[in-house]
Formats: sequence, C-alpha cells, structure tokens
Amino acid sequence: MKSIRYKQMASLICIITAIVFAFMGFFTPPTGEISESVLWFVAQCLIFSGSLIGVDCVIDQRLGKHS
Repeated sequence: MKSIRYKQMASLICIITAIVFAFMGFFTPPTGEISESVLWFVAQCLIFSGSLIGVDCVIDQRLGKHS
C-alpha cells in the first residue's frame, strides 16, 4: 500500500476545510448568504490544494513514478 505523502494530506485537509467553511457560511448571519471573505478563503484553499496535487503529479511524471 502506498503511503500518503505530506502534500496529499495537506491538500486533503485544505479541501475538507474549504467545504466546511462554505457549508458554515450558509448558517451565519445573514442566513443563506455567504460573505465575500468566506468565498475568498474557500477559493484560496481550493487553489492551494489544486496546485499541490498538480505539482506532485508533474514531479512524479518527470521522475517516472506515475502508476
């Protein structure tokens, strides 16, 4: 079994955090409306996790470690 690397764990944590913050944004006053700062944070988390996954895939391909 392949061990989970730090990059993969960090991107998984960022994705989960983004989903939780977006969900919680619906229930804070005013209810049903997500603040701009929450949307900005969610976008930054998703961009960061996407870049970690992308860089990891490129490095694995260049080193011939892709499965």
